[in-house]
Amino acid sequence: MFCSIKCSSNCASCSSSSVCLTCTIGYTLSNGVCLLQCSRNCSCTDGHSGDDCSIKCSSNCASCSSSSVCLTCTIGYTLSNGVCLLQCSSNCKTCTSSTLCTSCNSGFYINSSGGCSICSSGCATCSSDTICTACSTGYFLSNSACIASCSGACLTCTSNICSKCKYGYHLSGVNCLACSSNCAVCSSSTVCSTCNSGYAVVNNACSTTCSLNCKTSCTDCVSGFYVSSGICANCTSNCVSCTSSACLVCSPGYALKNGVCAKICSVNCIACDAAGLCINCVPGYFALSGACTSCSTGCVACTSSTACTSCAPGYIASGSSCTASCSAGCKTCTGSTACSVCLSGFYLVSSACVACTDGCSVCTTTACTTCKSGYILSNGVCAKACQNTCKTCTNGVCSNCDPGYFISSDKCEACSSGCTDCTSNTACTRCGSGYILSNSACIVACSQNCKTCSSAEICSACLSGYFVSNNACSACGSGCSTCTSSSVCTVCNVGYTLSASSCKADCSPYCLTCTSPTVCTKCASGYLLSSNACVACPGACTTCATVSGSATLSCTLCKSGYLLSSGSCIKACPAYCNTCDAAGTCQGCIPGYFLSSNTCSACGTGCTECTSNTVCTICSNGYKINANKGCDIACPANCQTCGSTGTCTACGSGYILSNGKCNACAANCSVCSSSACTTCDPGYKLVSSACVVQCPAYCRTCSDPLTCTLCGPGYFISSGACQACSTGCNTCTSQTSCSLCNGGYLLSAEACTPICTANCGTCTSGTCSECIPGYFLSGVLCAKCPTSCSKCTSATVCEVCNPGYYLASTGTCAINCPANCKTCGTTGTCTACYSGYFLSSSSICTACSTGCTVCSSATVCSTCDAGFAFINNACVSTCPVNCNTCTSSGCSKCNPGYYINSNACSQCGTNCAICTSSTACTACSKGYALTSSGTCGPVCSSNCLTCTSSTVCTLCANGYYVSSGTCKACPSNCAVCTSSSTCTVCNPGYGVASTGTCSAICSTTCISCSTGTCSKCLSGYFLDGNICKVCPKNCSSCSSSTVCTACNSNYALISGSCV
Repeated sequence: MFCSIKCSSNCASCSSSSVCLTCTIGYTLSNGVCLLQCSRNCSCTDGHSGDDCSIKCSSNCASCSSSSVCLTCTIGYTLSNGVCLLQCSSNCKTCTSSTLCTSCNSGFYINSSGGCSICSSGCATCSSDTICTACSTGYFLSNSACIASCSGACLTCTSNICSKCKYGYHLSGVNCLACSSNCAVCSSSTVCSTCNSGYAVVNNACSTTCSLNCKTSCTDCVSGFYVSSGICANCTSNCVSCTSSACLVCSPGYALKNGVCAKICSVNCIACDAAGLCINCVPGYFALSGACTSCSTGCVACTSSTACTSCAPGYIASGSSCTASCSAGCKTCTGSTACSVCLSGFYLVSSACVACTDGCSVCTTTACTTCKSGYILSNGVCAKACQNTCKTCTNGVCSNCDPGYFISSDKCEACSSGCTDCTSNTACTRCGSGYILSNSACIVACSQNCKTCSSAEICSACLSGYFVSNNACSACGSGCSTCTSSSVCTVCNVGYTLSASSCKADCSPYCLTCTSPTVCTKCASGYLLSSNACVACPGACTTCATVSGSATLSCTLCKSGYLLSSGSCIKACPAYCNTCDAAGTCQGCIPGYFLSSNTCSACGTGCTECTSNTVCTICSNGYKINANKGCDIACPANCQTCGSTGTCTACGSGYILSNGKCNACAANCSVCSSSACTTCDPGYKLVSSACVVQCPAYCRTCSDPLTCTLCGPGYFISSGACQACSTGCNTCTSQTSCSLCNGGYLLSAEACTPICTANCGTCTSGTCSECIPGYFLSGVLCAKCPTSCSKCTSATVCEVCNPGYYLASTGTCAINCPANCKTCGTTGTCTACYSGYFLSSSSICTACSTGCTVCSSATVCSTCDAGFAFINNACVSTCPVNCNTCTSSGCSKCNPGYYINSNACSQCGTNCAICTSSTACTACSKGYALTSSGTCGPVCSSNCLTCTSSTVCTLCANGYYVSSGTCKACPSNCAVCTSSSTCTVCNPGYGVASTGTCSAICSTTCISCSTGTCSKCLSGYFLDGNICKVCPKNCSSCSSSTVCTACNSNYALISGSCV
């Protein structure tokens, strides 16, 4: 190919006529342009720039890169976007001089001295320290002053009425209510739109964790995934960021094309398939096996290395290949020998191209006009260039060096430090400023910081930043370059401003306060102070911080219109908007606003929901809707309903109406009348028109409804609540430490062991199954039979009566009639006698004569007994001895104390009154009782259950113990004892103490107990003596076992019963 591009002046090689790649000798490359190279240590005076100092900088500019782009400013000016602006005083936005401000930064005002003073607290803009015109967030304007108004969760409010809530809260009327758990942005307590980090919105609530590949919420996925129906779905292959319809960013090695990632083509390839295989190459190349291969020499278009379809200039087609048409060095020719244009490095002579001299790229027949890189043009000839520090060079060989250098092996080497002329690095002939020549070497002549001196001890001029004091150099003040003393500066360093003979640091851009131009102490909003400099916070961030353990910046506060999410600022919905689309267009407003042209406008005063500012559908608390669909002021504080004038007619819970105002009820009262409380708050109960704390279950006394201070019997306090003692324990400090047992239990090693209850004859594991004689089983306790009954199954059903009583058909014991009386009245007076007796005039049954069965007097018999015959009005015996009744075959009934034995009467055993044999007695004589073996033993003394004689007892009844053959009473309240001081079973209401005595206890159904005396039972029980007994069925409270005072739910109280 021929080179037709002409490079710009002083350019040795270029990619276009305007973009240079390398420069000729004596020029240097700068942004694609060749500039004249300054000599060593060349600099321009202030206000000028350029290699030849020809560029005039703009006004107040000390140095510049062009006439319109300033690099450093003169004293009193500061650099801003390449322009020097008058440097205003602190917090001044614009000024006419360094001391006269015309406008201040936000939050400041112009004071009487022309400077800027800060506005009062909470004020965003002001005209003076007492007149505020706009307030900061959380304040409202009142009489030109800002008053803190937004409290709690409110972010923005006006005159104490909240209009916008903080993150995690939503506006309900004029109040901010908390969003649901883990919700960051919500429209109500049940509808969440954005969750906290680690949570995702599922069915308007925040799920515990994000779904797979979810980043911080189900609206933000990790790289390579996009949100689809609340979950993260895969992007297409080789895509790292996408929407549901197109890829946005491709993986390395792939390029985006029509929303799809295609593999980046190889070198010289114009188009390739998804696999990266080339299908179309640049001119001069053809596609082979997915890569681009060069065509043959001179060919610009081919289908293979041997099949050329188009030849380059200077070549002609020959079959399927290209052959040179012009001679060497020729660019354009006619025929193979007549050249009209030569290639670079050649010149035309008689239609032929002749090569330029070495190092020349453009020449004529007589001279070179442009040299190649590494050569310099001199009098039409290209000579090899020497290094930059060479002053005189001949064909690449240096003969003379710049000051500060010497020739060594045709090259320039630097002289030693401080030396300006030398013949070698050890032989100096002249020294620079601040040095003196000594033994062919340069040594520092002046003292430290001294620029000019007559000797090492006497300085006459100091370096910049120092002044002469006592023949030595002392430092000027901070930021000062020229001064007459440490406190009087005349010229400041760049970055400082002269003010009252001292230099004040010009802070760097975005730095509010600094100690020097490079040491910032406070940055502007949106920047972070890091290593004394202001670093820009990311995105829409106003304040940020460095993430621990990395260099990443995390946002902590966002600009208005953005929300903080996981350290980044995301675009928020417009003001008062509840929901909006991805473009930020509002779709729904918060309560108190309506949507109009994608903007939320306020409803009318007092309105929570409306369709326009004149049509309200729901009014706020304290307002009511009127006939014109507006909201009128409704009720005062704590008023539930009121008239059109705002006068209250009904108060809210916990308040009572008085003269149109709602006054608070007494403490813990939710409903009250003018004089007393009628309904208490939960956890409190009504007692004498006052609300007293209602203790938790099993608690006797408490400080509040949830904190017990003293538990009832059978319970102990644990973390303010009553926990049950172990089984059978009445008083304990923990489940393993009992000090007093209930009845039926014995205390042993701080534990209660079940024993038989009082009057129990047989029990298993403390449960009674059979009572002693005279008692019956009632539940698990033994109750005493009626007084006249010796054996019973209940309090009303007797099986065996005591002597002197008989068992009636009703199951009760009636008093015995007199001897031989068959029937008698309630007073015991006999009305009819048994057979063999007659009723005398004194109502006493008198025996008939011997052998007479029926008689009307002792001498008048009408019927004789069996074994007797009626002879001469008298009954004459015909039976054997001791036979009461007999027949012709023998005795059929014997007299008492005898039994029939072979038709005759034999005597019963000792002390037996009635028997069936000599060893089977059925009734004993007086003073004796029937034993289990069918014999008669002596009758035991009082309270004795078994005895060997009437005076020697071996087993006593409950409440007594055997002592020397007699029964003695147990200690007070003891049911079973082994001695007068050792009780094993106590009576109901008492428990065995560690001393062996019985101490009064309350049952577990008692809720108010003092020293063992119960004064109040649990609900469903009534107090009988010192025992809590269960109320009748379906009764929640009662005064006795038959009188109910309150019923369970679904039952009604009628005449003391629940039906």
